[in-house]
Amino acid sequence: MKRTTQIIVAITIAFVLVNCGIVSQKTTSVETPPEQSTFKQNFSIGPLIEIHKDLLIEGPRTLSGTEAGPREPFIQSHETMTLQVDPDNAGILFEAIESDLEETLMNSGATIVGSGGTDVHADPIAFFSHSYSEGPFYGVVDVWGIRGKENTFIIISQITESRN
Repeated sequence: MKRTTQIIVAITIAFVLVNCGIVSQKTTSVETPPEQSTFKQNFSIGPLIEIHKDLLIEGPRTLSGTEAGPREPFIQSHETMTLQVDPDNAGILFEAIESDLEETLMNSGATIVGSGGTDVHADPIAFFSHSYSEGPFYGVVDVWGIRGKENTFIIISQITESRN
């Protein structure tokens, strides 16, 4: 009986020590890899445009977006913003957005691995594209600026990303 009592007391003390954190249990955890890069997760074209609101004509700016596709082999997001800008400022605005996007890529930890099709001063359609990698992710971000009627300007961004 004395032996049984000692065993019960020892088990109780061990249980209390483990639950109080004095003795740690070894646990294994499986980390779930992220579904998308930091850049893609945090990027929106809206804030890059708003930084340069001094180049815009006052008026409504509507931002809309969608995300589609299975994670494998890729996922894609798309945003569109319609705004008003003087034709003389459209190229300047678009060039500033490209510069800010490059900085955003680098600040997120991504590396720009290629660029193509850049023509930020074309009219009526301006365009630039950057390929990037960030950890196990590879992506392409394309941005178009399309001149509409009068001072209307539509900016479209599209990110296509896959895991390497």
